[in-house]
This record gives sequence, C-alpha cells and structure tokens, in this order.
Amino acid sequence: MNLISRIIILAEGNEKNYWEVINLKSDLYQEKRIQIFERWVGSNTFFLAGCQALGLNPRAIYFRETLIVFATHGLNKETEKYELICIVLGHSFQGKGCGVTILKAVINEMAEMYTCKEIYLSVIYVNFSKKNQKIKKGAPKKSVI
Repeated sequence: MNLISRIIILAEGNEKNYWEVINLKSDLYQEKRIQIFERWVGSNTFFLAGCQALGLNPRAIYFRETLIVFATHGLNKETEKYELICIVLGHSFQGKGCGVTILKAVINEMAEMYTCKEIYLSVIYVNFSKKNQKIKKGAPKKSVI
C-alpha cells in the first residue's frame, strides 16, 4: 500500500460538497467556464444530474482535505452491467502519480459495494496518451475487469 492510497478518502457526492464537485475541472482551459461538456468528458454537473435521474452513485475523492477526483458509477439498467461511468481527475493533480491508485480504489469500492464479478470502464478513444500511461503503470488493460 503506497502513501497515496493511505491518504485518499472516498466520500459521497452530496449537498455538502456539491459546489466543490462542480468546480473540479479536468482541463485548465475549462477552469473559468460552466459547461455541460469539457474537452474529454461531460461536466461534473452533467454526471451529478445523471446520478439523480439514473440512480448512479456520485463519489467525491479527496487527498487529505482537497477534492481531487469526481467519479460516477453504478448499474447501467440498459446493459445490466456495473460501470465506472466517469472519473475526472482535477487538472492540477494530473501527472502526479495518483490516478492509477485512485482508479484501483474506486474499482475495489465498486466490487465491494455491488458484489459483482465484472466492472465495465468507459474509455475515450482519442485520449490514448493518458490511457497508455495508466496501462504502463499497472491499470487494467481491458475495459472489463
């Protein structure tokens, strides 16, 4: 267990951290904008609405007391499969070596929460450089876990 995995806290996205979650951006360019979609992902606002409408679970992930990641996961009722719908790492925390640790923590939480054997991940095809970096560092190579 590395230092980061001992310090991260997976918390519920709720009314207490609503604005903090909405303001976490994956791209510096998006920092001063409120949009439905950022460059690579839907905005956190979009996914919070999806959680409410579709019964998904919003997760706010903190490093000590600083929000660094927002994730959404749950049962996709159309496919009847458990999915990690989105995971947004704040732009100022990218490239610091915490992404894979957080991804593994979220997947472990999902496996416990849903007692499922498979978890499906969304992968953005044009975002290969980041995907390949995660694969090199030990993240799952397939979209089914």
